Amino acid sequence: MYVPEADQEKVCHEVHRVLTPGGRFLIWDVELPTRPDPAKDVAVYRFRFELPGRRIETGYGTFFPDRPHDLAYFTALARKTGFQVADEERHGRTLRLTLAR
Repeated sequence: MYVPEADQEKVCHEVHRVLTPGGRFLIWDVELPTRPDPAKDVAVYRFRFELPGRRIETGYGTFFPDRPHDLAYFTALARKTGFQVADEERHGRTLRLTLAR
């Protein structure tokens, strides 16, 4: 979520390098589209987490990417850096990938 696109491949390669065989790497992020409106350059997402006896509300904002950062983007990045996708899940605009070394 907070790793610049220019560094994402390098980070995934490094995680793959240091992870033991059979290890797992979890990615949780939001699907970011390209800029839908030239006048808007920031995407903002609100989150609500329901925990036992507690609710947490927060937000996340970032610049729109040059290409969509969606499940296909992260899956391709994972495979390019040597991972296999063990599991994937989407909830609205959030995604979670479990990658296996």
